[in-house]
Amino acid sequence: MTAGSLTGLNSQTVAVDSSWNKQVGGTMRLWRADGTAVSLQVIAVLATTLAGPSPGVDPHNAVDPNNAGAAMPDRVYVTAASPAARTALLAAARSSGARVVPVSGWSATVSNQEQQQNQVGLELLLGIAIAYSAIGIAGAFLMSAGGRKPELTLLHKTGAVRRQIVWFVTAESLVLTLAGIILSALVAGLMLGCLDLALSNEAGDVPVVLPWALLGEILAGCAAIAVVTTAVPAWLRFRPRRLLRHP
Repeated sequence: MTAGSLTGLNSQTVAVDSSWNKQVGGTMRLWRADGTAVSLQVIAVLATTLAGPSPGVDPHNAVDPNNAGAAMPDRVYVTAASPAARTALLAAARSSGARVVPVSGWSATVSNQEQQQNQVGLELLLGIAIAYSAIGIAGAFLMSAGGRKPELTLLHKTGAVRRQIVWFVTAESLVLTLAGIILSALVAGLMLGCLDLALSNEAGDVPVVLPWALLGEILAGCAAIAVVTTAVPAWLRFRPRRLLRHP
C-alpha cells in the first residue's frame, strides 16, 4: 500500500496499483462482468508488480450478477495477528473444507506457473523469429549467388576449377555470417544490458541467463544455411558437361 486504505472498499470504490496513474480521491470508469459501466472512486493505491495492472474491487463489482454461482471468492488472503489467531484461523479453515497454503508455498506455485507460461510464449516467439530469419538468410544468399554468375564465370574461364570456386564462395559466406553474428551479439548485448538495468530498478538484482546450447545450435544452423545456399548453386553452375556423340 502506497496511499489510502482498503477500509472503505465497497461497491462504489476501487483500489488500483500505481501503473494506472490514479490518485486517491480520483474516479475511474470501469465495466462489470455483465458489461454495465460504473464510475468508482479510488480509495487506495498499491505498489506496481511485475504481474501487470490489477484493480481491486468488492464482490458486487467483480462477478456477473446473472451468474449467482460465481459470487463466492475462490481464495482469501489472511494475515494472523498472533499465534492464537493463526490457530483459530487454521481450525476454521479446516472445518469449512478450505485449503490453507502458506505465503511461501503459494508464491512458489504461482511463480512456477508464470515461468512455464512465459517459457512457452518465448519459445513460440523465438521459433517464429528463427523461421523468418532462416528464410531471410537463404533468400539473401540465393539472390547473391544468382547475381554473381558473371564474376564466377570469369573465374572459371581464367582457370579456376569447380572445387576452387565452391571453396571461394563458401569461405566468403562464412565470413559474412561471422560478421552478422558479431553485429547481432553487440545489439543483443546492448538490449539485454538495458533490460537488466530496467528490471534491477523495478525488482532488484535480476540475473541474465543465456541458453548457450540453444544459441550455438541457432548459429550453427545459420552458418549451414549460408553455406548450402551458396555452395550448392556454385557447384551446380560449373558441373562438367557431357559431350554428345552423333552417329
